[in-house]
Amino acid sequence: MIVDAHVHVWDAGYLPRAFHSATAQRWAYGVWPHRDPEAILPRIEPGLLDPDASLLMGDFDRAGIDAGVCIAVDFAYAMGEESAAPPEAILRHFADLQEKHRGRFYAFAGVDPRRPGGLALARRAIAEWGMKGFKLHPPTGFYPHDPICFPFYEACLDLGVPVMFHTAMSPYPLRGYFANPLYIAEVQHRYPDLEIIFGHAGHPFWWEQAAETVAGHPTSYLEISQWNYIVEQQPAEVARRLARCRDLVGAHRILLGSDHFSGPRFSSDRSQLPRWVGFLRDLSRTGGQYGVRFSEEEMALILGGNAQRLLKLPEVTRTRG
Repeated sequence: MIVDAHVHVWDAGYLPRAFHSATAQRWAYGVWPHRDPEAILPRIEPGLLDPDASLLMGDFDRAGIDAGVCIAVDFAYAMGEESAAPPEAILRHFADLQEKHRGRFYAFAGVDPRRPGGLALARRAIAEWGMKGFKLHPPTGFYPHDPICFPFYEACLDLGVPVMFHTAMSPYPLRGYFANPLYIAEVQHRYPDLEIIFGHAGHPFWWEQAAETVAGHPTSYLEISQWNYIVEQQPAEVARRLARCRDLVGAHRILLGSDHFSGPRFSSDRSQLPRWVGFLRDLSRTGGQYGVRFSEEEMALILGGNAQRLLKLPEVTRTRG
């Protein structure tokens, strides 16, 4: 199996307006002469919408991906926008998509740990709705070792699922410094048996800290989404980093991920997934092009074997295009 351990599916209101406004400002003021953020804002959400995950399934087919894990996020609580889609509705929707695309679509519950009722909702999503893990997004304003998170870790241990942390730098209005993977060492110390996924593996400049922190804890994993953002411009550097991570933590604790946003703006011929999967597979086929080589067994673990084992996914037989 090939499993993308980090994708996103959006419907209207799943990201708060404040988040879209910041994106519009970033795009508008990232060029000279500046553009008008208000002219950009109305076009952002429609480019993300894929409520039935049909675009995502098409992108998986084109890339030869058998299954993916949709990571729920809860930004609205931190941004004070309770008018956005409530997390219970989002998680219920993802549970329905797990049924609609059985064996191909899985989800992690994502709830802000400060949200009233968040722990009960996370437990329900995992125990009753079959979600495969729990996601925390520290850049919304908390550290991984904040005691408010401890009941969620204990729930993950009780339910036998991993927790995923966002460990990539995040732009305004989020606070990226909370994502530094070194903070997760305290969680490892307090909960030595907890299965921990370092989402984005410290992209772009914390990847070594992420790898070193994972290396010392036998049930921690690196998930390499967002690395695909730079593979076109820096393929040799991505190959070198991946080989270094393999040497530190072992190929058996690295997960393929993409952070793929399905939706009209990112899907079909705009999808990066075929290039990303092809790049990784070539590292075990052609060898020395970038000065590193992975065995076929190592790459099979990274591409899906590790996710299948960690998340207890059933085997999927699919006719590849």
